[in-house]
Amino acid sequence: MSLELRDRQVDAAKNLYREQKLPPEVALYKPPLDYEQLMGDMTLNRLHEIFKTIIRKQEDKIDPIRSRYGNIEKEEIDMDVKQLYVEAYAKEHGHFSFRRLLEDQSSKMEVIVTFLIILELMKTGKIIISQEKLFDDIVITWQV
Repeated sequence: MSLELRDRQVDAAKNLYREQKLPPEVALYKPPLDYEQLMGDMTLNRLHEIFKTIIRKQEDKIDPIRSRYGNIEKEEIDMDVKQLYVEAYAKEHGHFSFRRLLEDQSSKMEVIVTFLIILELMKTGKIIISQEKLFDDIVITWQV
């Protein structure tokens, strides 16, 4: 068996193959297209239906909630300045409503920062917070 394979290898080494070379005009030739066969049962209405289906799929991919977001603007609020404002407000009013303090804020970020400052003032003992009943207005009293 090995002798037979060796003989085949020797015979194969004797064969030479050359690359097929076509004349340029034959290589560039393209058969004419049969548009009837290419289009098949495709009509203008069928193409329109396919287009509408693709557009509908694209619309379904759009997240209805996130697509309404615009650019996210970075709003910087200086905590020290805001704390001085809240302390001055507390000193001036002495006894006031938390809701009234938050109504004076112009953005969500200011409300959040004001809330954090109230927590800090409460922690340091500068203000006392009280509430009569659940869901009642929170009353803040200046201590210092």
